[in-house]
Amino acid sequence: MEKKTKVIIGIVVAVITVIIVAGLLIVQAIFNQETEKLKQMSEEMATMEVTTKDGEKIELEYYNFDDGRFFLKMPTSFEQMDEETLNLKYNGENPPTFAFANERGTVSISLSLSEAKIKNEQIENFVKTTKEQMQAISDVQKVNIYKKDGRTIGELILVSKAEDTDIYNHMLVFSDKDCLRVINFNCTKELEENWKEVGAFLMKSLMFPVEE
Repeated sequence: MEKKTKVIIGIVVAVITVIIVAGLLIVQAIFNQETEKLKQMSEEMATMEVTTKDGEKIELEYYNFDDGRFFLKMPTSFEQMDEETLNLKYNGENPPTFAFANERGTVSISLSLSEAKIKNEQIENFVKTTKEQMQAISDVQKVNIYKKDGRTIGELILVSKAEDTDIYNHMLVFSDKDCLRVINFNCTKELEENWKEVGAFLMKSLMFPVEE
């Protein structure tokens, strides 16, 4: 009986040891993943140059918007549009709050700081509704929802129609101070292959200094 008890105790100890070792390995794996993720995020934040597909190097700098509520990387060569240019480009119909463009105006980034009320938890439904509306007039290529710094971010990639050419759009939608915020990178369809990875990098650089 004593021998049997020792065998049982030995098995229990062995099982507990295996569980502890497995737990430590899992913790180490998670730690390694988080460390690698933080390292990647740090490298992305520190990267202030990106290259188009045809090899053009684009220097970047961080801009802060809405009194530092969020930050976004922007090409240093892009010029900010004045109010007159904004109204002309957008035909006076709900122009964005800010817009920046290259010299030819073929690649741009716009930001709309709307007074329209929307909560963080309403973003996903808003994006789904927007997708349904846009599908009737645009080629919607991607819709994605993800979390960043405590916020729900809606992402849409679509090609819309313009008077003389199609326009590639990479949009981010989110709530800040319970108000709608929209960022849109766009370029002419002819420049899509050359610039879309740059646009994706810029959209990914969105950063909030304070979590909500």
